[in-house]
Amino acid sequence: MSTGGERTDRPRVCFLGAGTMAGAVIGGMLSAGWPADRITATHRRPEGRAAVAEKYGIEVTETSPEAVADADLVVVAVKPYAALDVLASVVEGLSPHTVVASLCAGITCAAMESALESTGRVQLARLSVVRVMPNTACLVRAGVSGISAGRHADEQALARVVEVMQTVGSTVEIPEAQQDALAAVSGSGGAYLALVAEAMIEAGVHQGLPRTVADDLVRQTFAGAAALLVEGEHPAVLREQVTSPAGSTAAAINALESAGVRAAFLSAIAAATERNRALGAPADESR
Repeated sequence: MSTGGERTDRPRVCFLGAGTMAGAVIGGMLSAGWPADRITATHRRPEGRAAVAEKYGIEVTETSPEAVADADLVVVAVKPYAALDVLASVVEGLSPHTVVASLCAGITCAAMESALESTGRVQLARLSVVRVMPNTACLVRAGVSGISAGRHADEQALARVVEVMQTVGSTVEIPEAQQDALAAVSGSGGAYLALVAEAMIEAGVHQGLPRTVADDLVRQTFAGAAALLVEGEHPAVLREQVTSPAGSTAAAINALESAGVRAAFLSAIAAATERNRALGAPADESR
């Protein structure tokens, strides 16, 4: 699965875990011209290894130190509860130049660094660790990923991770302290917008539109508004452009404001941020 134009100087990347998000990134890398022989993955089940290998044309093995031995970048992409154990299981194969990145929600750089330091291998104590928070739009290569450096990760290490994640969308580099808020905005953001779309479809049906028509109208409206926003249009300007004085849009906006929609989003994102902090706490407390 390659589009040609492959660069042989691309870093060697090993994914520990080959689920939905890892698969999306692997697909993005291949489409961007990453040579298949510079991408490997691990999967715990034989049938899973066979399926991933067939789909992407890459080598897929069991999780082991040997699996990461030649990797420039190791991407931990398993369930959060298993992340630190999986990382610990491959430490014998890591070298001082290896960059370790995590796609696991709630797993902090400090938790990964502690797991590496606890091995007693001095050469791993200053390994570059990077935390990545992608969102579901990465599945269609239109995502955004928040990237945060650990204590020892330099610009070169960050650049290695950015190069990979930009194959499935854009990236933003932020202090790790902002990761919980970023996850609340972009990580969960697709769900908020899906809820709004669902409500708009139901409202259209309530006003007499056939469901298929209402569904198509809402999807296309979201796509068009998103395109304008991506081009740089400020949300307030976009809203004002379609809100004529005393018009129907003005009446609708007034109803939404009166219902507390803006305050509801503030509360929702605050709640998600706090929940993200709580989910990350057990990993930190286990150090």
